[in-house]
Amino acid sequence: MPLPFIVCAAVTIFSACMSYGFSQFAVMRAKSEEAKTASLYARGRSMALLIPSGIVLTNHSQIGLEYMAIAMSIAQIYDGIVGLEIKNTLKTVGPFGIAAVNLAAVAWMMGFHLPGECPADRN
Repeated sequence: MPLPFIVCAAVTIFSACMSYGFSQFAVMRAKSEEAKTASLYARGRSMALLIPSGIVLTNHSQIGLEYMAIAMSIAQIYDGIVGLEIKNTLKTVGPFGIAAVNLAAVAWMMGFHLPGECPADRN
């Protein structure tokens, strides 16, 4: 596998794992039933991004990884916006930073293609 694919996959899976980890932590420390319910929904959505991220890696699907990397970047950007709203520097800079690295990795990868995969055939 080309280095850009490996880097993009690593950043995307790291991002998905971080998202799932934070949602799991929120479930465990929820003090009210309402907070626990919201955290459980967040955990489900995080899992919905984590599993496909792993699948595209095992299938060596560049186009699939491109979509997953962009989806994770959008999720991280939204997390950064939440950080802005709650005025928490770490919860702002962290997600925005991961999103920037993920977008840079997917842009780098999109300049390459896997052997046997023609970028012109992407539909």
